[in-house]
Order: sequence, then structure tokens, then C-alpha cells
Amino acid sequence: MGKKTLLMMRHGKSSWQKAGEDDFTRPLLPLGVERTEIIGKQLLKEGVLPQIVISSPAERAVRTAFCLADTIKLSHNAISTNESLYFKTVNDYFDALYSAPEDVSKIMIVGHNPMITEFANFFLSQKIDNLPTSGILALESDADNWTAFVLSFRRVLFHLIPKNIKNEK
Repeated sequence: MGKKTLLMMRHGKSSWQKAGEDDFTRPLLPLGVERTEIIGKQLLKEGVLPQIVISSPAERAVRTAFCLADTIKLSHNAISTNESLYFKTVNDYFDALYSAPEDVSKIMIVGHNPMITEFANFFLSQKIDNLPTSGILALESDADNWTAFVLSFRRVLFHLIPKNIKNEK
């Protein structure tokens, strides 16, 4: 029986929308980069690294994916974008999971609140209020494929929040 691991990450801290600035192109702040690097380093320590990343195409999400990839030494070619992960519905997050290649056992989805938190809460018996920026939740299942992942036994591997790792305020 195979194992599948799903990592769900909210994009890093980004600038608030300025007058006339499009939400889609909001950039990642230096703090967002720093916190994403903290998460990447922790993923290396945990030994749980995605083989591919599916990201929202919004600037802050894609930059988060690239920053994380650089930290964990994952090729940028392993990152793809899915237009439906940009403020559509939580069902689009499931569709992104179902469309993941079956020969890949560890994937990461990078998205936005509130959908990424709703998606995470689907899998959790103890719900979370909010997946903070650069926060990540990792789940493992004995599923043989991504469709079965949703219904099969799973366990939480970890829930990482940059502030808790660095103990920053």
C-alpha cells in the first residue's frame, strides 16, 4: 500500500493593497520571505519535502512557492499554478488535489484564506480558526491515489507556524 502526503500552505505575508493596486499582483513582503524560509528550513528538519507544488497564480502565492522551493532545493520546474486556487471555492482545492499526478507521493498546495483554512479543516477533527501566512499543515494517508486520500485514514504530521518556530512576536 502506498502513502500520500499533502502539505497545505498559506502564502507568505504580503503588502496590503494600495490604492489602485490589483490584489492579484500584491507582492510578498521581506517578512513573508523570511517566514517562508523558516518554514522551509523546518521542512528540511522534518524530512517531509514536497515533490511538486501547486500554487495559486497570484504574485504572493507564486513567490511563496519559489521561496520555499529555493530553501528546500526543489526545482522551480516542480511548481505549477492553478487558476482556480485564486479566490474561487474550497471545492477547487479538492479538484487541484484530485488532479495531482498519481506517481507523486508528496504534494504541496499554496493558497489563500479563507479557502486554504476551510480545505485544511475538512481533514481535521480539531478545527483551526486560521492558517496564518506562511503557515503549513501536513497530512499523511495510506491512500494509493489522491482521490482516495480524501476518504482514507490520515494523520496530522505537523502544523507549522513561523512565529512558533522562531518564537517571534
